[in-house]
Amino acid sequence: MMHFNNDMEIISTFEVETKEHLELIELGILQLANSQEKINKDLVRAMFRSAHSIKAGSNLLELQNIGALAHALEVVLQKLLSDAFPIESESATVFLQGIDTIRELLENLQFSDLANVTSLVEKLTEQSAPLTGRANVKRQLQKAVINNPFQARFKVGIFRDSIHF
Repeated sequence: MMHFNNDMEIISTFEVETKEHLELIELGILQLANSQEKINKDLVRAMFRSAHSIKAGSNLLELQNIGALAHALEVVLQKLLSDAFPIESESATVFLQGIDTIRELLENLQFSDLANVTSLVEKLTEQSAPLTGRANVKRQLQKAVINNPFQARFKVGIFRDSIHF
C-alpha cells in the first residue's frame, strides 16, 4: 500500500483544494439558510461533491478526523438533497462549526488526528435525522389536509411545539 501522507506536493494540493471546497460549502450553506425558496438541488449537489472530495483526499492522506467530519457533512447534504428540506439556523450553525473545524485541522495538519471531533461529528450526523423526520411529518400533514382538514388541524396542534414549518 502506498502512503501519501509524507508527500509534500500531494499534501499542499490537498490543503489548497480543501480550502476551495470548504469555501463553496460555506457559501452554499449561507445561501440555503437565508433562502425562503425551494432548495437549489444543483447547489446541494455541488456542495456534496465538495464534501466527498475532501473525504476522499483525507482518506488518501490518512487524515481520520478531517475524513470523519467531511463524511458527516456528506451525509447531511445527501439527506438534504433527497428530502429537499430548508436548512434552519441551528443546522446552519452546526454546518459552519464543521467547516471551521476542518479549517483549523488543516492549519495543524500533522496534529489533526489528535483532536477530539467525536461530539461535532455526532452533532453533524444528528442534523440528518431531523431533516427526514420533519420532512415526513410535513408530507403527512399535507396529505391530511387534502384527505381530512379536521384531522390535519388536530395533527398540527400535536406537532406545533416541536416542528417548525
